[in-house]
Amino acid sequence: MVEPANISMFQTVTWAVSNFLRGKPKPPSELVIPFLASLNMALKNCHTVGASPKDRSDAVWALSYITEYDVPQVFDLAIKCRIIETLFSFFDLYMNEKELMIPTVRAVGNFASGKDEVAEALIEKGFLKYAAPLIRHPSVRTIRWFPSALSIPLK
Repeated sequence: MVEPANISMFQTVTWAVSNFLRGKPKPPSELVIPFLASLNMALKNCHTVGASPKDRSDAVWALSYITEYDVPQVFDLAIKCRIIETLFSFFDLYMNEKELMIPTVRAVGNFASGKDEVAEALIEKGFLKYAAPLIRHPSVRTIRWFPSALSIPLK
């Protein structure tokens, strides 16, 4: 997946990838990992193609499904591709859009419960500034478990 040329391509690709990743049984991780950087690029460009909240939601849900894979490559690529920063930008831009907050929080939470380096990166990159508003957010109950994920002793 390359930078979306137009909104129709963005919609089609994010919908297809999201549904592929949502499927049961889960696709093998070696088929999924290549989507990580592409989804991140799509999320960074969703504003320039005029993506709707539904389109952005599909892309963030797809990213959250990838973060469920507990394989080192997912976490390493998340740091390398700066996916944490992309997710934090969604906190800044879409705090009041429930359809984006739930998958964004889920993806960040999956990262927090993964490798120690990723949990440390979340804190270093400023997650704590989002924690209080998210804990009080009326639509995002899933965030309430997040502090316990970060409180797991880091090595």
